[in-house]
Amino acid sequence: MTKGSKYEDGRNVKDIAVLIRKDIKKAQSIGQIEEGIDTRVRSTCQSGKNYIDVEIVNVPYGFRVFITNPHEFRKKTAKMQDILDKLRGIVDEYKLEEEGNQSFYSYVGIDSMLERAIKDKEAGMP
Repeated sequence: MTKGSKYEDGRNVKDIAVLIRKDIKKAQSIGQIEEGIDTRVRSTCQSGKNYIDVEIVNVPYGFRVFITNPHEFRKKTAKMQDILDKLRGIVDEYKLEEEGNQSFYSYVGIDSMLERAIKDKEAGMP
């Protein structure tokens, strides 16, 4: 069994999403996550399962998200991977996992629209 340090039995997934947003803002204010990294935190319930998605929706101008080496397509820079790992750590503090079950399921990543915009920019498209 894995129990996050901030897990509380019976806590609503929407309340957890609010707490995650606060923790992200706090991490930015103390420099753990770079200022200018904009995130979206969404909670949903589908088929009786709770989900929380944390997506990076914007980055500061000039921030490198992907390595430009064509042999490592879509590989994230170390800095971006570090930010994603920190966001995943924040989310995991609220989780309970035991024998294949989780208190909620989560996704932490880069918003598909941001990813497409970066890809288009790298390809020289307007």
